[in-house]
Amino acid sequence: MEKQKKKPSAEDVRLKTAEEKVQLYTLLSVPVGLVPAPALDLALIGAVQLKMVHSLAKVYDTPFSRSVVKGLIGSLVSAAVASPTARLATSALKLVPGLGTLSGAIAMSGTGSALTYAVGKVFVSHFEAGGTILNLNARKMKAYFQEKYREAQEGDERITYAGIKP
Repeated sequence: MEKQKKKPSAEDVRLKTAEEKVQLYTLLSVPVGLVPAPALDLALIGAVQLKMVHSLAKVYDTPFSRSVVKGLIGSLVSAAVASPTARLATSALKLVPGLGTLSGAIAMSGTGSALTYAVGKVFVSHFEAGGTILNLNARKMKAYFQEKYREAQEGDERITYAGIKP
């Protein structure tokens, strides 16, 4: 007699969909970091993260507020990168012709994708716990954010971006 496969629950399907969205937007942030214009890359990575959270809010059927999410993302990202000046300095490397442009692009690409991954993981965790955008406490989530950021930076073997290991 053939065993019947257990049908995944709605919660399992929702979590899988959310994780796929995090992977997709993390992968999309890689080429955005390669944009040769300093500061524009930062703005575009922020836009990718904002769109990712909007997408996740739809998955979890929770209201989305652009202004609130921008503030939350800013607060979370500040936990991982010492200062906005450090992020801008990495981006500004692209101003140095040749090697500076290349190293700045590579650095922003890796940093941007790691930050996007960590932002996504924080929001998925919060939404899975029944939270909404309005009650996410970025200060309380900073340690979790930093953990996920480090995982992405170190190329944790459990992390894949749309099936591709970094």
